[in-house]
Amino acid sequence: MSNKSLYLPLLILPVFLFGCSGSSSAVNQEIAVALPAKVSLETVPMILDPSQGPSAPDPAENDATVAGVDSNSNGIRDDVERWIAQTYPTSAKMRAAMAQMALNSQKEITTPNLNRDTAYQIALEGMDATNCIGDMESTTGLRWDIKVYMAQMYNTRSRYSALMNFQNIMGSRAFRVPETNTCEIPLPQLAD
Repeated sequence: MSNKSLYLPLLILPVFLFGCSGSSSAVNQEIAVALPAKVSLETVPMILDPSQGPSAPDPAENDATVAGVDSNSNGIRDDVERWIAQTYPTSAKMRAAMAQMALNSQKEITTPNLNRDTAYQIALEGMDATNCIGDMESTTGLRWDIKVYMAQMYNTRSRYSALMNFQNIMGSRAFRVPETNTCEIPLPQLAD
């Protein structure tokens, strides 16, 4: 089965991260940030040049909220943006695909007043991001380790609880695999 067969909003996998399940009612709902709809080369300069990422955020400040620190307001938490740049320093294509996934993951855990229809739309975007990563893996030969990504993205109890809340609201749904490229940044704009 290929990684493009279906997308269940970011897996059941993270139970190992914290070894317990939290109540979805305990999810920290202090976030009311407007996230960009899509990634772009203008809002995420790290895609073209991995040295153009944000500075390392203060860990205590970054982990104090579900949203964390996003000093450049591009919708990707600074620690995650830096991790992408460090993990894929030689591939703008993988950085673009991972930035698309990171923005979608941030939407999953920070969208206020989440309902089933909104969760479904976010999950469709997640399917596009997953498909884009698959395309970039076959184009670049690089691989995405979902366990490592999830440990980075959902690295606090409140972020993990927010993910479980998203999945509970989303419920069980399957999605069609897009037939066309679903990367938000057109491939001709990326050199590698």
